Amino acid sequence: MQRRIPRLRLLAFAAGVIALAGGAQALGAGPGFSTFHRGLSRAQVLSTARATNRVIVVLKSQQRGRLASASSVRARRAVQARQRRPLIAGIRASGSSVTRQFTVLNGFAATVSADVQKRLAANPGVAAVIPDATIAPIQAPTKLGLSIRAPSSFDPGNPSTPQSGTCPADPAKPLLEPEALQTMHVAYNDPSIPQAASLATGAGVKVAFFADGVDVDNPDFIRPNGSHVFVDYRDFTGEGPNAPSPAAEAFGDASSVAAQGRQTYDLSNFVNPAHPLPPGCNIRVRGVAPGASLIGMKVFGEGGSFT
Repeated sequence: MQRRIPRLRLLAFAAGVIALAGGAQALGAGPGFSTFHRGLSRAQVLSTARATNRVIVVLKSQQRGRLASASSVRARRAVQARQRRPLIAGIRASGSSVTRQFTVLNGFAATVSADVQKRLAANPGVAAVIPDATIAPIQAPTKLGLSIRAPSSFDPGNPSTPQSGTCPADPAKPLLEPEALQTMHVAYNDPSIPQAASLATGAGVKVAFFADGVDVDNPDFIRPNGSHVFVDYRDFTGEGPNAPSPAAEAFGDASSVAAQGRQTYDLSNFVNPAHPLPPGCNIRVRGVAPGASLIGMKVFGEGGSFT
């Protein structure tokens, strides 16, 4: 007596076979993956099917006519979903996985095999398949005999007095830092000097940066009217936005753009004791565009790297 297969189970099996074949064609594999593996040993087949390559797939169509704004983002996502569907189906049918889909960029992140990566790159609808590499912050050079040392160990003469101009002549009139503000003629303490800040402050512009954590409530990120310079701050590390962070890079990035220059810092409290500065060596830190709004992206966590 023959065993009968339930109709629904048979239909589901047939649908799976069709999806697998369609996915293979979407990746540019022709009628199926079996033709690619023809003539290979079992070990070679398993090797080519191993999904270990982290990639970002960028589609050629970037939907320039549909911005990722609140009014059009739904239409943008719908069109992108239709364009990505065959590619994603092929990836999943091959045993690989899609880990993240993007909105501003018409693309997605995936973990695929070397075989699938090649097929994606050859697909006429794909602009590029980029390795989703691990990025680490720039570290101080340690090769070629270079390393971080205390200033007193390599500064010739180890001077005990600062160079002229390091501190203001009058502590009540702090120097404006960084010096690049004056080099670029952006801002001066003396309002009578022609400066770019008289023409534009960056108001209405939003600037996003990717670094470690930052204190968005730092007084230099609060405007005179009490509003925040940071309009958004997101954590991509899983640690949470308020976790302890060295914050050296984030504070540098944020300050160079939109620090308000409202706080006074006495450099004598921060320098190496081997090179003391007199009390009252006061400065203010101001960004090149203090009117701009900031979006902080915390991507460097405790591990010090991200993808």
